[in-house]
Amino acid sequence: MAASQTVKAIAVDANGNASPASSFAYTIAKPAPVQQPVVPVAPSTPKLKLDALTVGGRMTLRSARAHGLSMTIFAPEGAKVVKVRLLYRGRVITRTLRHVTGDGVLSVRLPSSKKGRRALRRGTYTIQVTPGVSAASYGATTTRTVRIS
Repeated sequence: MAASQTVKAIAVDANGNASPASSFAYTIAKPAPVQQPVVPVAPSTPKLKLDALTVGGRMTLRSARAHGLSMTIFAPEGAKVVKVRLLYRGRVITRTLRHVTGDGVLSVRLPSSKKGRRALRRGTYTIQVTPGVSAASYGATTTRTVRIS
């Protein structure tokens, strides 16, 4: 609501001396309506996360070279692909991309080749599993470590 008033004021200094009274006209104007900016909303894609990942935490070098590192992956609903990487000392040793079908349970063995399994050494390996809605759009990565002795 618009309104006008007169404001009267004095100033007082540190010694208590008052100035002469001054008066000012003060007008309150009705505010103009503010147009809210339209913020485009990007289509949200759910951040997929694995339901579960099972893998043995420790194995012998002989067993690893014979059978590889076996894991069972339980992909979340909505996942179409799962990216699996095996790392040793921060370097990718092997990787695979699997398509999710049926109930979303995948069995993966890395390295998948006999030559790759023979190259395994004693040490700590990292397994990274990332589900996605496509090969270009991934969710959260789940990480597990496996010790080969």
